[in-house]
Amino acid sequence: MAYELYQTLEIVPGASAEEVKRSYYRLVRKYSPEKAPERFKLIREAYDTLYDPKARQDYDALQQYGEEISKLTSEAEEKMSNEEWGAAVSIWKRILILRPNANGARQMLGVCYVREQNWDNALKVCQRLVRDNPDEPSYYLHYGLIFQQYADSLDEDNQDKHQLFEQAREQFKKSIDLEPYNSQPYLEISRTHAEEREYDQALQWAERAIGADGKTDFYDFDTLFY
Repeated sequence: MAYELYQTLEIVPGASAEEVKRSYYRLVRKYSPEKAPERFKLIREAYDTLYDPKARQDYDALQQYGEEISKLTSEAEEKMSNEEWGAAVSIWKRILILRPNANGARQMLGVCYVREQNWDNALKVCQRLVRDNPDEPSYYLHYGLIFQQYADSLDEDNQDKHQLFEQAREQFKKSIDLEPYNSQPYLEISRTHAEEREYDQALQWAERAIGADGKTDFYDFDTLFY
């Protein structure tokens, strides 16, 4: 049902934030969590989306352009599977015009830039993702991986190489701060040190990767092999 959340709150799509709030409190008095828990849950979910400006913008975009976005997404994924990176970039950009807060689309745009070795734009995409989602560890991890891949693409004697590895490590550490049990950023830090022939530090970070999640699994064997 189109614009279902607005119907749940009994307001029109153009309602102001104040109208969203007023309608929410009116309905909560009528459908309290004790008397009507399921109805209350729907009302709360509608309020959480429509009172948050970014969430509301994203919801409205899906309601208005959902079918077109779905079609464009399929086209972009097909272009990527055929390694037509430039064409995929154009489509992901069109999607982001329709749905500016689509983090998944923005991340795919970054992947395409990496494939083209368009490092500046790839880094800008990740910078936007971590700025808009400061509590999401995976975006810092991906940000670090792009710095790392950029450094790997340079000649051994390029003076920018060390600085790029440093920036990669900075992002990996931010990912660790948010998700200390994920072994991947520890291992990526280890790899950057190994690339710079700093083997003592590489071993230390690899050892930290093994104990990151407090259990033995496939990833630990992968790290031990490395």
